Amino acid sequence: MDDHSPFDMTSSKPGADDGEQSLAAICVRALLDRHEVPRHKHSTLTADVLGLSYSHAHRKVQKDSTWSLEELKRMAEFFGETLAQLVSLGEAEAPRSAVLLAGSARVPCRIWLEQEAKSALPGSLVAIAVGSEWVVMPAGDNAPPHAFDIRLLVLQGDAQTARRIAVLDDKRDTTDSLVEALVASGFEATPFYAAQDLADAVRARPFDGYLIDWIIGNQDSRELIAGIRESDLQCPIGLLTGEFDTGRAQANEVADAVRRYKLMFFEKPLRLPIISAQLTQAFGPR
Repeated sequence: MDDHSPFDMTSSKPGADDGEQSLAAICVRALLDRHEVPRHKHSTLTADVLGLSYSHAHRKVQKDSTWSLEELKRMAEFFGETLAQLVSLGEAEAPRSAVLLAGSARVPCRIWLEQEAKSALPGSLVAIAVGSEWVVMPAGDNAPPHAFDIRLLVLQGDAQTARRIAVLDDKRDTTDSLVEALVASGFEATPFYAAQDLADAVRARPFDGYLIDWIIGNQDSRELIAGIRESDLQCPIGLLTGEFDTGRAQANEVADAVRRYKLMFFEKPLRLPIISAQLTQAFGPR
């Protein structure tokens, strides 16, 4: 069976596997969901944690490939959970949105509830329904009426991090200028000058968005773009070219790629403010 990543530029696309999810896969998906890993990155992160190929990890998370106890334990420990928590919470009801009261601060969080608290140690946290909102607070000397023990609490920080953008062009001046403009616009941009270098980086950790030149060296970048789009159906990908007049780029081939892989298109010479604006718009409100 083919275990190549979609970013292996010498491989063919893996065949589909229609097996049903195992209980282990359901628990792992629940683990990833409650730690807010985007669905399109489940397989990639699992591959990184377990040291597997992308396609092998994808079959584990999405299909019917078996899990060992050691693999499940490694997934749980990566997120600071125990194997027992992974299994029990994977089968449990969905989390509730709540607010943790910490002094004067109100911290958004998600909670998984146990049974109604009959007693509680002073300082332990309990959850109380206040109208339509769940509030998490210290128990005090006694558990408040209708308070619930908390099985797991996950904080939801609201700090925004810069979107990570990969920029690929074998013309260094173009790449470096584009990276500089993106950084000035608030993005975290990384330059690449060879397709394989970007493919290797994506295998290790995918980016939030991509700007990729259509002609790299003597080849077009279709295969690289196809691999990125296969693993991430939604990330913005901008296609760059200035080779129509030279004949190295064909308009019908570029149009087919734009349509097939849902790309933005920017013709050189590049208007850097427009590219930054289009990327910002593609990500939408945060």
